[in-house]
Amino acid sequence: MSTFLIDENLPRTLQFEGKHKFLHIVDFNRQMSDTQIWRYAKENDCIIITKDADFYNRMVLYGPPPKVIWIRLGNMRRKQFEHKILNLWSQILQEIENYDLLEIYEDRIERFKIKNEA
Repeated sequence: MSTFLIDENLPRTLQFEGKHKFLHIVDFNRQMSDTQIWRYAKENDCIIITKDADFYNRMVLYGPPPKVIWIRLGNMRRKQFEHKILNLWSQILQEIENYDLLEIYEDRIERFKIKNEA
């Protein structure tokens, strides 16, 4: 069972389906820096869900773990955003098992395996 660490730039009201554990940054430490979030996710085997490009940059620099789901849907109403994510959620769960980074777009999911040079 995976643990997903949900970045503060995503709505707290966003509810994901499944038997996984979901932790919202705002619930336990709103003041965490991206470095602290990355370290926490790595140490606790979490998958980061974010709209923040900084985690993509860290993935490129440092490689996994952690894995990252980068949501790149752009601006849309909260309900529309939640509906889109929920419709893709089962596919996202399948893909994150085999890939280190997923980029979620309006019309596609891009998948990446990142080679860890460290």
